Amino acid sequence: MNECESGGGVTISVVEDALLACVQSDLRPSTMIALQSKLLQQVSKVAAKGVMLDLSEVDALDVDGFVALVELTQMLKIMGAKTVFIGFRPGVVAGLAALDSDLSALRGCQTIRQALDLLHET
Repeated sequence: MNECESGGGVTISVVEDALLACVQSDLRPSTMIALQSKLLQQVSKVAAKGVMLDLSEVDALDVDGFVALVELTQMLKIMGAKTVFIGFRPGVVAGLAALDSDLSALRGCQTIRQALDLLHET
């Protein structure tokens, strides 16, 4: 695993042919902007085929943050990278479901190994 970049509450590393972005704080607008910018740059730079977003440190996610994640997933898809989310906390998922968010847009799992397996599915 090679570290690419860190800062702004986000660390991005290369794992196999994918990027692992670890979010170490709640997804405030400034964190989302940094995450989006860094991921798009790194996907282009290393020609990553996938992105794993580790949100296990995120305690809360509002509708705006959820929409921003869905939009980021769509941007990454246009760049040719699949996205898998790792470590959604049960409270975050329950909160999003209570807000009637369409959770079908996100693929999630609990471990990096599971995420890599999902990214390599055809």
